[in-house]
Amino acid sequence: MALLELTGIGKNFGGLAALGGVDLTVEEGEILGLIGPNGAGKTTLFNVISGVLPPSAGRIVYDGTDITRWSLHRIARHGLVRTFQQTELFMEMTVLENVLVSARAHSGLSFRRMSGREAAGRMSVHEIIELVGLSDLTDERAENLPHGHRRALGIALALAAAPSLLLLDEPLTGMDAGETEAMVSTIERIRARNTTVMLVEHNMRAVMRCCDRIAVLDFGKLIAEGPPQRIQNDPRVIDAYLGADEDIHGIEQAPA
Repeated sequence: MALLELTGIGKNFGGLAALGGVDLTVEEGEILGLIGPNGAGKTTLFNVISGVLPPSAGRIVYDGTDITRWSLHRIARHGLVRTFQQTELFMEMTVLENVLVSARAHSGLSFRRMSGREAAGRMSVHEIIELVGLSDLTDERAENLPHGHRRALGIALALAAAPSLLLLDEPLTGMDAGETEAMVSTIERIRARNTTVMLVEHNMRAVMRCCDRIAVLDFGKLIAEGPPQRIQNDPRVIDAYLGADEDIHGIEQAPA
């Protein structure tokens, strides 16, 4: 059974159909990429899955439970957690304090009584910080971090909720080559710690490298789904999004 199963997901805004009957599964332990042109419905789909928006049609089953009209917070408590394009951090607090506060919010424990392992569930707070590559910056205030490290800290806050499925909304936005490489490695480490990942991303080289499977949206409909090699050679995807001259061929694929 799939960890997440979407059946006939639709979302209307007035007379506009942002999503038109999306059927998609996310298998436990995989990294699934969701791609498509601007306005294709990617973020809307994330918002519907995570409870930010209710669907206009369809059914969402997560870990065997129908969560179709659950709230964002109830869904997060059930183990499905998302990040947003704009990372919300406690800028005046240190890296450690940010993760502790996030863990507290998800654990219900008081700040004084909270140990790292109690707060973070499957990983201690320090393990989370190490996982996202910020161990050397534990005592640095968030406002002093460069962009890539801020994005990594945002993911650490999500991991403090101990998700089984982590939705990453454009985790590589605004990153240079070095930051991108570090973030891709972080995503791969997260999966290695038994957290399933679904991500929306426009950096096709990174998507083709780290994703086991890719789903493609166009005008709110799923037009293709499969392993990276198949997607980058699919005429429908090339026409709708990648373009015939996109330099993504020959990219090292994720291991099968």
